[in-house]
Amino acid sequence: MITRIEIDGFKSFVDFELDVPPFLVVMGGNASGKSNLVDALRSLADAVQGADPFRVGIRNVRGIPAELFHQFEDGSRTDRLEIGVDCRTYASDGTAAVDGRIERAAKYDAAQAEIVAGTVEARFGDRDRDETARLTMTELASWVTLGLVPQLMRDRGLVTDRSPLQSNGANLAAILGRISISDTQLWEELLADAVALLPELRGIRVERSREYWDLELQSRGTGWMSARTASDGTLRVLAALAAMLDPVGPSTVILDEVENGLHPARLAELVRRLRSITSASQSNGPRRQLILTTHSPVVLSALYPEHEHEVVFLSTAFGPRIVEGRKVGSVRTVVRPVGGTELPRAMVRGIIDTVRPWEARP
Repeated sequence: MITRIEIDGFKSFVDFELDVPPFLVVMGGNASGKSNLVDALRSLADAVQGADPFRVGIRNVRGIPAELFHQFEDGSRTDRLEIGVDCRTYASDGTAAVDGRIERAAKYDAAQAEIVAGTVEARFGDRDRDETARLTMTELASWVTLGLVPQLMRDRGLVTDRSPLQSNGANLAAILGRISISDTQLWEELLADAVALLPELRGIRVERSREYWDLELQSRGTGWMSARTASDGTLRVLAALAAMLDPVGPSTVILDEVENGLHPARLAELVRRLRSITSASQSNGPRRQLILTTHSPVVLSALYPEHEHEVVFLSTAFGPRIVEGRKVGSVRTVVRPVGGTELPRAMVRGIIDTVRPWEARP
């Protein structure tokens, strides 16, 4: 579970710091840095888990190597980036917590147009090298960034698939099939959440053959139909619930642009239910952390004011920095907490007033 993120020199980040609770919504407009934040976490995980920490750390990140480094107004770039994450890793039985820190640093040589040096380090208290390595890989393996692809979620799933939900959602049918036969109570909970979020839905079943799970949905007026005919929004809701409820699922789920494919009236309730699942997991069952990115004021409306401390806004600001003895400016991502001097509650309420009517609609 991620507890704090610190980034300097990576894309739009300069001396960036963000405390991360179990449930966090990161809001902001286009180009505010939301996706860059997700890229930074991907880069750290790739660099630590890969054989080559200098090159592999960019395989799942947008941009060529030079574009990972913060750019100034005169076109020059910083030659160093640092990404650090404080985390809390739990033992397999969910009882013992171990606090640690995982860091990545890299240096860029503009003349060679490549990353020429880098380090990856991890610390978990006084654990020895082998135990630190194990805890590091356990923590990073528990992060998943969901970039759901509805077309892939419509496919059947292998009966032999025992893995958590893939980042693209391709094994959704396998996850739902496994839950349906292994935990009746959990399956009923997932069904109840899905039906409440999708009013047209009447039921879900996963039919098993020798090799495959086939997902079928029952809708009002149409009866049972294959998931191949399901809407993108329906599949995204099922995938989000599966990721958060699956006992063998990831500890930290990062869902970029949660509003994709969802009607505003359903979005607010989805966010509230995902938050409830996250909160319940802190004391019951496998612990879950959920980080949502969004530019939708509907998400803010669903959480404000009761849970405003779990929402942060990202925006951009121009500021100078001393580089090799000269002052040079750049646009960087900054955090604006709800209720702070830079984002007063009057401004927040003004944002919410643009969408409150949606919550009154059926």
